[in-house]
Amino acid sequence: MSVDISAEQLIEDLRKLVAEAEALLAEGGTKVNDYLGNARGELESHLRTVKAQLERAERQARRRFRRAARAADRYAGDHPWHIGGAGVAVGLLLGIVVGLVLGNSRD
Repeated sequence: MSVDISAEQLIEDLRKLVAEAEALLAEGGTKVNDYLGNARGELESHLRTVKAQLERAERQARRRFRRAARAADRYAGDHPWHIGGAGVAVGLLLGIVVGLVLGNSRD
């Protein structure tokens, strides 16, 4: 699950980077052209490529998330007692840990 979160963060960071680069190109106008010359066109081309790749990565991440959510939903529907038992076990373990921590803090 942490892979999905880091992928989403990476996508968001890349989206911000592309937006900032586009804003700089739009602001710079002739200054950027004078300084970079033909490199501006190449930079814009690379930005378009990165945006397309970013959109593809975002679509793939959404597809994977939906697929995982459907699989989890199917599993929960097919094995409700397993899910319930796991919930009870986790609750019991947390209760024991909290009881031990609170019991030790009173001493």
